[in-house]
Amino acid sequence: MEDLSFKERVEELNFYIKSIKRLDEILNYERDKELNKKFNSLSKNYNASNLVVILKSNAGMMMYNLVEATIKSLIANIYTDINLTRLKYNELNEKYRTIIKNYKFNNNSAEKIKESATDLINNILNDEYMIFEVSNFKLSGNADLRKIKEVLERHSIDLNNKQIQKYGSPLVFIKNTRNSLAHGSRTFTTIGSQITISDIEKDTNDIINFLIYLIDQTNDFIASKGYRV
Repeated sequence: MEDLSFKERVEELNFYIKSIKRLDEILNYERDKELNKKFNSLSKNYNASNLVVILKSNAGMMMYNLVEATIKSLIANIYTDINLTRLKYNELNEKYRTIIKNYKFNNNSAEKIKESATDLINNILNDEYMIFEVSNFKLSGNADLRKIKEVLERHSIDLNNKQIQKYGSPLVFIKNTRNSLAHGSRTFTTIGSQITISDIEKDTNDIINFLIYLIDQTNDFIASKGYRV
């Protein structure tokens, strides 16, 4: 079952892209008429066409946010299910034992590592249930195909490489767009001028199909309790 927030984000993104397309059509139809004049009067250096270009860039940001939010939600769903199932350390498969150890020992302080090691050993010896904290999972700004595959495979979710390889290019593009705009290394007009609305529509459809595939794979994994030994 797809997450409600995913459906909402997809609907929001589709509405945004349709709005850009409609605005572009209106501005082209109204060229040199009243609406164009109103936009053109707002700035000496920018006009109505620049507005569409800027909006196209922002679509890349929205697509990236959809990707990152969805991946985080999938991992959160896995962790929640593990916590509700109430599993001990020896009931987890090897990959999830590694995950819990990595989370425990991700602090460079020798004292903290010593404390974490003691806690984990006590948890194992006392047959306590393992708790997976969603806040331990990080993904900020890096969600391209390579990273997503790495994250999901680390969580024992198998992906069909032939099926998902075609999504590599749009994922890299929206990741780079997001990072360039977030870090200020490129302008909205620079990026937006290099893509068409048709490009954005295709990338959006590809990204949505890719995420639906990941949702289905993760839901199957959770249903089969794939994190168990």
